[in-house]
Amino acid sequence: ICNYTAERELLARGLVAGRRFVIFGRRDTGKTSLLKSCVVPRLKRKGLFVCFADLFGVRTLEQLCERLQSGVEQGMKDFSPSRARLEGLLRLVQSVRPVLTTDPQEGVLVSLTVMPDGCAPQLAQLFKSVADIHRKHGCVLVLDEFQDIHFVPQAEALLRDAFQNLPRGLGIAILGSKQHLLGRIFGRPQAPLAGFGEDFVLPPLPYDEFHAYIATRLKHRRISLSLETATYLQDRLQR
Repeated sequence: ICNYTAERELLARGLVAGRRFVIFGRRDTGKTSLLKSCVVPRLKRKGLFVCFADLFGVRTLEQLCERLQSGVEQGMKDFSPSRARLEGLLRLVQSVRPVLTTDPQEGVLVSLTVMPDGCAPQLAQLFKSVADIHRKHGCVLVLDEFQDIHFVPQAEALLRDAFQNLPRGLGIAILGSKQHLLGRIFGRPQAPLAGFGEDFVLPPLPYDEFHAYIATRLKHRRISLSLETATYLQDRLQR
């Protein structure tokens, strides 16, 4: 990942401290890679439980529940890969009826059974499980392509309630690539999530820093590229 060292540091420190960010970056600016490849591994090394859910394309509350549930399940597997540690972790989240299974290839697997009828109670139970884990171990919640919840009826109001009931000190990173939709979700005074979190915009890479970055890679192919040409190409490709 080229540059973004200051942004990486700020996000990692902020999430450990329980800050809540709304991160915007156009598609292919590297925001998801920055979180998944740099920030999240650092959080895990500090012993935090990380729930990462990709909400791209969600259109129903059922799909929203499924993505969040998958994020919690994967987070459990990453946090406690051994069966003994998983059993200890799962005792914290009995409300979602965790089940352990063994697969010859995948090893120990965890699945959650969320029983109540209706998606609102299911969402509430999933967020309760995240809160329970946070009180014991510390937790960070990362929701990618968050703007797509705008198309899900009731989702914004339900998530507002869920966020408000999470413990203080639980860091949240909300990522989005469509600024106009994020503006509708967080910017309108009457919106359920109005004013949530700190705005965090990934800026375009400085021309000279990207030039230095790409020049080291082109060198292996014996290709040279001037700063003037690199700047022209970046502009033509909308950086």
